[in-house]
Formats: sequence, C-alpha cells, structure tokens
Amino acid sequence: MAPPTEVLHFPPEPDSKLFPEPGPLAYSADAGTPLVLDLGSYSTRAGWAGQRDPAVSFRTLSGKAKSGTQGDIVNVAGDQLLCRDIVKTAMRSPFDKDVLQHLDSAETILDYTFSRLGINTERVQHPIMVTEPVCAPNYTRGRVYEMLFECYGVPKVAFGIDALLAYEYNCYTADQAAAAPLTAPWQGAAAAGLIVRAGNACSHVIPVVDGRAVLASAFRLNVGGQRISDTLSDSLRLRYPQHRQALTASRVSYIKE
Repeated sequence: MAPPTEVLHFPPEPDSKLFPEPGPLAYSADAGTPLVLDLGSYSTRAGWAGQRDPAVSFRTLSGKAKSGTQGDIVNVAGDQLLCRDIVKTAMRSPFDKDVLQHLDSAETILDYTFSRLGINTERVQHPIMVTEPVCAPNYTRGRVYEMLFECYGVPKVAFGIDALLAYEYNCYTADQAAAAPLTAPWQGAAAAGLIVRAGNACSHVIPVVDGRAVLASAFRLNVGGQRISDTLSDSLRLRYPQHRQALTASRVSYIKE
C-alpha cells in the first residue's frame, strides 16, 4: 500500500476584503534621513536608512481598474491588482527582463511608494538610495534620475547594485561595518566569494576576488522565479487538465515556494 501523500492547504486567494488596501504610515522622519528604495521586478521595498526591515513592501505592478458604482477608471498599484474581485482593464510591470522600460508605470509605482510611506510634503526632502541589477543601462539610470529630481524634487540620489549590498551586509557584523569605510575592499572571509543573485526575471553570478567584485566576469542567466513559475504552471496543467481552473497563479507560486 502506497504511503499517503501530503495534502497542501492553500492560503485564500487574494481578495480585497481579506487583504484590504493598507493606509499610509505616520510620516515622522527628519528631512535629512535617507530613504532606501529597492525597486525590483517582482516586489518593491522601501524604508528609512538604519531600520532593519523595510517599512513597506508590495508587488511591482501598476494598472487601471474600475472603481465605484459608476465604473470610473482609476490608477491602481501594488497588491490590490492581484485581488480577484477587482475589475482590471490593464496591468503591467515597469520592468522587462529586470530592466526598467515603462517609465509611466514606474512613476505610478513611485507615487504609490511615497504615498504608502506617508510622505505628504510638496517635494520629497530625503536623499534616496536606489538599488539596481548588475550592468543596468545608463539610459535607464538617467531616466530614474530625471523622475526623482524633476517630479519629486529629491535633493540627492545614489545607486547601488543590490547583490553587492546584500553580500556586504551578510559578510559584515555591525561592528565591522561601523569600523570599515564602505568604499574599502572586503576583508577576511568576505575577500573571496561567489554571489548568486536569483531574481524574478533573471539570475546573476558575480565572483569576488581579493576583496572586490569582478563585474567583467559576471554571468547573467535568463532564468528566474517567473520562468520557473510559468514552467511549473504549464507542467501541472498538462499533467492535471481536470484542475486547470484551480491552478491559479497564486497557488502555483505557493507550490513553487
């Protein structure tokens, strides 16, 4: 007799009643406090420098949806676009293969981010640190500069490769990070390593030699979490055609994770 198989109990499907739109946070940061913006192709995370966890986190999606009894079309961003009871007329990500392409959608994401953080001033009076993938095009970076400076009046903007920032964070203790300048080469166990960045649209492998990342030898693979989810969904639908309606995107992602 075959042993019983494990039964998966899926979480409830996204619904605006179960997952209501969160309100803005209380805005109490000083004007000089830097703002960290981790703008990813799957999710966006933002928060104040010095905090351990991001203040807000949501899916990097923007689009238009029908609202109210009159069916007015409004701009919507974040997790609400995943709710099954919201009538959507358009939905897109500002990224294409981990590269920021659709700037109108990116501006909607930025508006939503600052709104969630509770920033209600006329201009964003905080320096901003923006993460980016390896070898991001200068054109894309320039357009992000343009949006932040001209649309939001940001005083200062800096960019950093997300994989290198994560490597430094995980290889340094708090005391080591305070004692060593950020521009110095990595020391000790961090002086030689291999960074594997598994992203949503693609993955990167970056070697670290003699305390410095060798970006000229970095490798990009066009396989990420989204392709794995799509492949798993296709396989399950072929194997179990009677359950095609039940194999929603959220459930396939749950199985994958």
